[in-house]
Amino acid sequence: MTYAEAYIRAKSLLKNSGVEGYAFDVASLFEFCFNIPRIDLPLHRSDEVPTSKCKNFFNLVEKRIKHEPLQYILGYCYFMGQKYFVSNEVLIPREDTEILIRKSVDFLKSTKSDSNKVKVLDLCSGTGIVAISLASSFRDAEFFAIELYDKAFECLKKNVAFVGTKNVKVLKSDVLDRYLPNRINERFDLIVANPPYIKASEINFLQEEVKKEPRTALDGGKDGLKFYKVILNYWKNLLKDDGGICVEIGYNQAKCVTELFNKNGFKNVKVIKDINCLDRVVFGTI
Repeated sequence: MTYAEAYIRAKSLLKNSGVEGYAFDVASLFEFCFNIPRIDLPLHRSDEVPTSKCKNFFNLVEKRIKHEPLQYILGYCYFMGQKYFVSNEVLIPREDTEILIRKSVDFLKSTKSDSNKVKVLDLCSGTGIVAISLASSFRDAEFFAIELYDKAFECLKKNVAFVGTKNVKVLKSDVLDRYLPNRINERFDLIVANPPYIKASEINFLQEEVKKEPRTALDGGKDGLKFYKVILNYWKNLLKDDGGICVEIGYNQAKCVTELFNKNGFKNVKVIKDINCLDRVVFGTI
């Protein structure tokens, strides 16, 4: 089989299986397996594909047909131009989280810290994209990233080392442990979080690819608000005066999460929309 035949066959298989974005996916898998970008395919179209590489390529195509997310197949993804490693034990980064980053950047630029260093805490860190993105922009600040689950924690450590953000410290702990904040001897200018926020009853109705992601990274409890309640009630005690909390939310959670901010004594509470004009982030200071 030639490279051109392999490419055309894989594209047809993905398309006929109803895979969204099949053209992008086959190009990504093709480059991953053969180290040949789509743009260079005409240079190799008549070349024969080595049998072992061809078999591996179609094995990965079959995984994609079965709705295995492309990022898990490749083992990496890109977020805001930076490469991050992922595994099927960690939530896949999404463009929506850029809104959380940008609001956090705006706040940190305006922060007048009463200590030598601005300090930021990232809860439910997962791949670490939030802490790492912010740390890359604020090299003089100190960041702490908390993740509970073993394989996600390993992924977090791997990404911190890969990107080279030496100002990020990783901690393995349970954000839902309401006594944990009392044991942390730090005060923060900002706490950020992209916690699990999908209602438990809705998870089985999600897109097939999303259901392949770890339930622990999706399940926000019966009402989807489990993590917000703990963060805003207990973790707020680690904020400095005029410190802020910035959280990503589901598209229909702005009202409930804003009420939690207000109930817990926050001021200047704001809802920020994403590029699709959907509510995406809630921010407040205390």
